[in-house]
Amino acid sequence: MNTIRLEWFAKSNKTMSAFHCWHLTLLVFLIGIYLFSIYSISPRSTEYPHLLRVRKIISSLSCSSKTNQRRRSILQGFLAEESIIARSMDCVKYFEIVDIVNQRLVSEAQEQYPIAMSHSVHDQIGILEMFLALMFRPQDLHCIHVDLKASEEVMAAISGVVKCYKQKYPDSEIFIPKYRVPVFWGYDSVLEADMICMRELLKSEKPWKVYINPAGSEMPLVSSRVLRRELKSLHNRNYIDYEIFNKTDRQHKVFVTNRFGPKAFDIRMKKLRQCWKPPPPYNITVLKAQKNVVLQRSFVNFLVYHPVAIDYYNWLSDSFIPDEHFYSTMASITVERKDNNTYIVEQIMPTIPNEDAFCFRKSLWNYPNCSGQNIHWICKLGVMDLPIIQQSNCLMANKFNVNSDPIAIFCQMRAIL
Repeated sequence: MNTIRLEWFAKSNKTMSAFHCWHLTLLVFLIGIYLFSIYSISPRSTEYPHLLRVRKIISSLSCSSKTNQRRRSILQGFLAEESIIARSMDCVKYFEIVDIVNQRLVSEAQEQYPIAMSHSVHDQIGILEMFLALMFRPQDLHCIHVDLKASEEVMAAISGVVKCYKQKYPDSEIFIPKYRVPVFWGYDSVLEADMICMRELLKSEKPWKVYINPAGSEMPLVSSRVLRRELKSLHNRNYIDYEIFNKTDRQHKVFVTNRFGPKAFDIRMKKLRQCWKPPPPYNITVLKAQKNVVLQRSFVNFLVYHPVAIDYYNWLSDSFIPDEHFYSTMASITVERKDNNTYIVEQIMPTIPNEDAFCFRKSLWNYPNCSGQNIHWICKLGVMDLPIIQQSNCLMANKFNVNSDPIAIFCQMRAIL
């Protein structure tokens, strides 16, 4: 009897060992499949990057460390203009791929506080595409100024995205203005791109409350709901991030455009050293601030149509980097009209640095630990830079760059979702 029991126990033990071994093999196999899905995304992803789904990309990423080069290349392909053109050909399928915005419900509070946005872009349309995927709401307005120097591929990509949003939300106002200018850093064209959109946005019958102008390389740090809440907290005040300004040579000499080559946009700025500018109109003191602003609709109307703002804009247009001196200076003045069509202008100097707890945009300037790329003293953000950006309590972050680190764009999306 004991011999039979021992034999049965041995057979049972072998059966249990085989059972456990089979389970272990199955578990290793399933883990292997999971890891393969994470690190390769899809066997078709290299050949057809435009077919990836945004939510799948976001859920599969590791945002705590740098990712392998193969995955970076795949995501660069997904954000490339040719991929955007391909997936926006069929707008129904487009929102199956860019499957964020159509799953976000719009609250009554959001409907009652529409925002007007202008976006100035010239390349890397994939960043703006992901911005819209997160932030687009049908009651808001989006004017997208495409640099006249931009390639046909860039124009086709953004036109495809706009077409799909208009098809899905026919009452929404997302558009590319008919009049566009070639944009050069340091020229008045940077400011003119904003002004073009302001003029178009003011024509809208939608009762938008506030205007913002995020750059094409920016991504939000907060959700649409939080953005609206923070903008409302300004209580109908403009927000402008003033800076100390000592470089008076920006406005003392005349700057003109100078052609240096045969191509259509071989243009650069030249300072006429012997040509002095007259003082600013209305005895105004020129101030400096970041270009990115939060402006109330009534103030936008003043900037576009008021004679004092027009006079100052014209005076500023042949100076250096006028976009840093237009909103800041105009927001510091009050204007009283006299009977003979003259104006009394008074100026109230702002506190510098700004003591307001509100922060619109965060950038990492002269940042030695940049995990992306430092170009022209500013960090093109990488994944490892996101924690310091996200802890800033600002609303937007700049600069993201598809070539430097496309994964940072999707990881920032995941932080909001």
